[in-house]
Amino acid sequence: MTQQDLFSFRAPPSGPDSAILAHALRGRGWTGGAELALRLSWPARRIRQAASDSKGEVLSGPGSPGYCLTREADPEQVEHYAKAHKAQARAELRRYVQITKFYHGYCTGVHNG
Repeated sequence: MTQQDLFSFRAPPSGPDSAILAHALRGRGWTGGAELALRLSWPARRIRQAASDSKGEVLSGPGSPGYCLTREADPEQVEHYAKAHKAQARAELRRYVQITKFYHGYCTGVHNG
């Protein structure tokens, strides 16, 4: 993105952050988080939360080049990042089970390791 692009960017309408993020991404393909942070004056956490709140409209994922509207991404990209989220969810669930088992074993005096 050039400096001219930054200054010619029209501010999105006010509303839910996910709608604002979707508006900022429309027609731009993959856009990096740093670029979005500059254009929207948002911290990275707010961008991630808006993407998460978008009900699937905004695509991103581990190792992605940034954020993209799901309808504007290649089907292979959508499938890849959807699978990455599924794998991440499984890993988090596995961690939850491990912590819960350890805690309950610790509280009952039965240690698992």
